[in-house]
Order: sequence, then C-alpha cells, then structure tokens
Amino acid sequence: MRMENAPRLEIAKFPRNALCAVTTSWDDNDAANMEISHILRSMDLKGTFYVDPGNPRAKWAMGDGLTEFQLRELDATNEIGSHTWSHKNLRDCRVNVLREELAGSKRYLELTIGKPVLGIAYPWGEHSPEAQRVAQECGYLFARTVEEGCTEFPPSNSFAWGVSIQALARPRILSRKARKYVRYLTSDWPTLALKFFEKARRTNGVWHLFGHASEVLRDPVLKSRFLEICRYVANRDDVWYATNGMLFQLEMMKKNTQITQNCHDSRIDFTIRVAHTKERALLNMPLPLYLIIPRQWNNGLTVGITTSPSGAFEMGRLPGRIWLDISAQEAKLELEHE
Repeated sequence: MRMENAPRLEIAKFPRNALCAVTTSWDDNDAANMEISHILRSMDLKGTFYVDPGNPRAKWAMGDGLTEFQLRELDATNEIGSHTWSHKNLRDCRVNVLREELAGSKRYLELTIGKPVLGIAYPWGEHSPEAQRVAQECGYLFARTVEEGCTEFPPSNSFAWGVSIQALARPRILSRKARKYVRYLTSDWPTLALKFFEKARRTNGVWHLFGHASEVLRDPVLKSRFLEICRYVANRDDVWYATNGMLFQLEMMKKNTQITQNCHDSRIDFTIRVAHTKERALLNMPLPLYLIIPRQWNNGLTVGITTSPSGAFEMGRLPGRIWLDISAQEAKLELEHE
C-alpha cells in the first residue's frame, strides 16, 4: 500500500467528533447548588461547582452553605472546583495570602471528595499575573474568570479562561459586560446565549454558561429563561456535554498521545500510546480519534481494536469516516480492506 493512499488517523477535537462542547459552572458555597445539580442531571447536562469552603454563607445564597455530604453528592455526577478559601479578591493579595486562599481550599476540598480538584474560579473574576502563577504552582490545571463571549477552546491562557454567557436577572448595562450586548445588538442574555451557542457549533468551540444558583432560582422569570436555554442546548447527538475539568483533562491527554502506523499490502496498523503522567485525574479519560478512510476503502473494510486491560472503546461510522473514543493508556487499531 502506498502511504499517500493510507487512512489518516486524526485526534478529534471532542469525543464522537462532536461539533462543540457544552459546559456550565456555578460559583459560591451555596446549598442551592443542589437544586441546580438536579436540573442539570434531568437534562444530561454537567456542571462544575466552584466552592469557597471558608465562606459559610455566599452573597447570593438563600440558605446555608454546602455540607461535606452535599459536596460529595455534587461531585458524584458533576465536578467540584475551588473558589478560594474565603472569597477574597485576589487582584491585590500578597503572595502568602494567595497561597493560603488557593492551596487551602484545594487541600480541604480534595480531602472531602477524595479526588483532585482541577480548577479554580477567581471571585468576581478578579485576578493578577501573580494570582495566575500561584494557581499554577498550587497544582490547578486552569482558572476561570467571568469574562463573557468566550467560545474558543483551548484558551490562549488556561489561567484566564472566560465564559460564554452569565445567567443574569438583568444585563449590567453600566459594566464592562455591556460591550458584548452592544456588539450583538441585544440587551437580553438568553438571546446572546443562543448566538454564542451557534458560534460554538460553527467553530468547533465550547459553549459555557455561568451563574449563581440562588440568583437563578430566586427570580421566576430568570429561572424560566434558564430552563428554556438548557432545554435548547441539551440532548443533541453532535454535542459533547462535559464539566470544566473534563475539557482540560482531554487536552492534556491529547498532548501526551503518540500515534504510529505501519502499512501492509491490504492492512494498516495504528498504535496509540498515552504517555504516563503524574496527574491521577487523567486516568480513564476518553481519547477521541477521528479516522478518514480512503475513498476506495469505503466498502469491504474491517476494523479491529485491542486496548489495554483497563481500557474500553466506543465506535461510530459515517460515510468515509470512523470515530473512536478510546479510554486506555495504549490501544492498537487494525484496518483491513478485502
């Protein structure tokens, strides 16, 4: 077989070669996060809940803070992230305070849920180059801001990652957020949310909704619009529904993946290896592989996959293409043309 006629194995942007990813995130130590979690789960959506455990009652909260049992329950179907220890504004903090706030919350949350905490959300989105550096030193993979309009992924700076839209009772016309609304000729956040969702689909990007649980649930109109938006983006075959952390885990997996191939007369073998990493959180993440089949191979093609003992795979076919989601440290793929 000539190499120019051999299939090309490409690493897809998202599992199942989805057009885009959808994620949500929720800030503060607020028991109302439990109701948001139930809403998301009913629509097969996922959320990352950024908790400040040393802040007993969040600004928006209608009730108490989260208990340790509730934190573990949230993490079972979603993700727990850090929102610092006590919700300090990090922009002007000294380095020792930054370390206390970022490392202290991470340590407590990890002991509570029994797994790594991958990301942090800066309170009010406020941060500094020093805060970014300390977040990285503390072992976070990423840090989230509240800057709206972001659909590109991966971001140019993982420690200043913005959101697509914030669910608000009313737009903050006098704030810096107003620029996005003016640009898109609307003062209605659900309209802007849908525009960004369609942009993410066009550009193979990420649609990221952010909010505060009690704020959304307290206002009947806001809650109704939130539910309407969730129903619109949910249950789509061409969308990958992920937590914030899953997006960054997958990027790290792809960066650590090597693919080699050997051509035979009527067969081509691919070996996929994911380099060992110190990050325990990367285990069992799906690696999306996208295979373009030569035109003359569209019929009479057999596919064989062997993964490492702990691995599994999911496969789908389209005309001239195959996608594979492999969850393994090593896998072998054999294509044979009859």
